[in-house]
Amino acid sequence: MISVFISLLAYIFAFFSFLLKNFSKKEIKFLPNFFLTLGFIFYILTLLERFVQTKTFPVGDVYGMISLVGNLSVLLFLTFSRKYEFSPFGAFVSFFAFLSTLLLIPSKELGFSNPLYALHITSAGFSYAFLIFAGFTSTARLLIERKLREKKVDFSFAPLKILKKLERVFIIAGFVGLTLTLIFGSLWAKVYLGTHWVNDPKLLVTLILWLYYGFLAHMFIFKHFKPSQISYLSILGMFLSLIALLFFRHSF
Repeated sequence: MISVFISLLAYIFAFFSFLLKNFSKKEIKFLPNFFLTLGFIFYILTLLERFVQTKTFPVGDVYGMISLVGNLSVLLFLTFSRKYEFSPFGAFVSFFAFLSTLLLIPSKELGFSNPLYALHITSAGFSYAFLIFAGFTSTARLLIERKLREKKVDFSFAPLKILKKLERVFIIAGFVGLTLTLIFGSLWAKVYLGTHWVNDPKLLVTLILWLYYGFLAHMFIFKHFKPSQISYLSILGMFLSLIALLFFRHSF
C-alpha cells in the first residue's frame, strides 16, 4: 500500500508543479514530468504488488479500469511531451491520474486469469486513453483555430499543424485499440463461453464505438468532412467513450 500512496503524492506534486509552470514565470522545466513519471512508476509497482498477492491484476471492476485508463493517459502524455508542448494539459492529466489512482484502492482483481482476457483489458485501457487524448487534442485544435482567427494566441502550445497530426494519430490508434479489444474479447469468449459473440451490453457498446471511430478514421482518408467537423465528432466520441467506460459493464 505504500507504493500507491507514493504514487498519489507524486501526482499531487505534479499537479501543483504544472499549475506553477503554466501560471507563473518560474522556470521548472523538468520537475512536473519528473513527478508524473514517479507517480506512474509507483502505480506499476502497486499493480505488481497486488499481482504477487493475488496472482491477478486489480482491474476487474469499473474502479480498476478507470485507474488503468488514468495511468495509461499519463504514459501517453509523457511519451508525446518528449517531442511536443503539452504543458497546458499537464495539470488536468496529473489530477485525473491522482483521482483514478485513488480508485485503485477499492478496486477488485480480475475474475479471470486467461491471458486473452488480460490482453482484452489492456487493449481496452489503451483504446480509452487514446480516445480521450483525441478529444482533448481536438478541443485544443478548435480553441487555437478560434484564437488565431481572433489574433489572440497568447500562450505556448503545440503548433496547429502538429495538433492536426496528433488528432489523426490518436483517433486511428484508438480505432486500432478497439479492434484489438474486440478480437481478444472474441477469442477469450470462445475459450470461456464456447462462442465468439454474446449479447453483452459492454461488447455491444464497444462494437458501436468501433464502428463510430472506424467511420472517423476513414473520413481522414476520403476527406468527405471538414477538419473542424471531424474535431467536433472526435469530442463527441470522447464523451461516448467516457459513458462506455463509466456506465457499461460485462454481464458475466
